[in-house]
Amino acid sequence: MNSLRLFFTYSPLFSLPFFLPNCNPRTQIVKRKLTLRYPHIYSKAINPDNCPPLTVWIHGTRFLPSQIFEKFFNNQSSIKHATEIEKNYHLRTIANTLSEHAPHKFPLDTFYVFAWTGKLNAQKRKQAAKALYSELKLLIDDYKKQYGTDPYIQLLAHSHGGNVILNMAKSRPPECNLTIDEVILMATPVQLKTMNLVGNNMFKHIYNLYSSLDVVQIIAPQMRQKKDGSPRYTLKFPPFSDRRFPAHPHIAQAKIKVNGRALFHNEFTKPSFLKLLPHVLEEIKAWHIEGAAQYNEGRDIRQLLCVYTKSKYVGRREKSLLA
Repeated sequence: MNSLRLFFTYSPLFSLPFFLPNCNPRTQIVKRKLTLRYPHIYSKAINPDNCPPLTVWIHGTRFLPSQIFEKFFNNQSSIKHATEIEKNYHLRTIANTLSEHAPHKFPLDTFYVFAWTGKLNAQKRKQAAKALYSELKLLIDDYKKQYGTDPYIQLLAHSHGGNVILNMAKSRPPECNLTIDEVILMATPVQLKTMNLVGNNMFKHIYNLYSSLDVVQIIAPQMRQKKDGSPRYTLKFPPFSDRRFPAHPHIAQAKIKVNGRALFHNEFTKPSFLKLLPHVLEEIKAWHIEGAAQYNEGRDIRQLLCVYTKSKYVGRREKSLLA
């Protein structure tokens, strides 16, 4: 009976805080509205010297065997240029959507995809992180040879792909000076093993986007190694993940709603949301800078960004952008 009571007390699925706003007196929920008109073209450049940023997309957990992992990556955790993937695959659609709607921020010429096994296993994510680090170093060397300068690096990840990125901070050598300029996490399960890595100096700026409708994010289990040192793992209690990372000066976090509705787990990777992503990131970054003083006071600021799109009417300016 006691164990049952504990389950209902700590489980995010059944506890009252899951349904009601946070009642902590030091918690403040702040809302912000962003209205965008179709086709949501983001034309701002990142580098003043016109060198394209280096972008890598890291997918999340896969519950079914992936044809793309076998066909294009030979069942090896590795990085491929997005154009090496056929257009009918979702990973290619992601790259095309981002590059079309933010050609300067996510140019297709320097857009890559990192694929890994996608297994729901913490050890597999650690192995993938080591492979990502090695592949990224090679990619940076090639970039330097071509452009003669260090790249602006931005990593985008969905779900447990975000924990693959965070695990890089553990797997890199002590003498490593690799710095990631932007890490964009979408629906990443926040877990005890990796959540404090957001403060690692490997990452300059991190965005964490999440949704109150995303149940998949929080039911991701957390495992711990047995005390006897064996390779076996047991389930932590409570076993569920969180949505938000500990507050840190270089991490900006926001709950997302689009046209009045929160997003489901896989909707973060759909073209309908990816078209909005560059504008969402810019808004959240500005919001985070404005609220820096509140973070320094130790207050728990919960931000809700409500995005509204107007796509029924396409005017002359929008038609010229689509041409």
